[in-house]
Amino acid sequence: MSSQENTRPIEEHLQVIPSELEIKLEAEKMRKRKNMAEEDLGSLKIYYKKLRLSIRTIGLGKISEQWWPEIKE
Repeated sequence: MSSQENTRPIEEHLQVIPSELEIKLEAEKMRKRKNMAEEDLGSLKIYYKKLRLSIRTIGLGKISEQWWPEIKE
């Protein structure tokens, strides 16, 4: 084998391996983001339910056949 075949690219030698602390900190950040996303999703679900209720209450959720009697009046 020649020396060129044994050498690895310099990028491989210079790769930074994250420490255990860095990995734990990144995992904690990801957990926080996940929790925030879950809270946002919960809020959106509640908002959607309230919006659907409002639409039904106001009558905007009617299908076209349900509007005909009101239009004819």
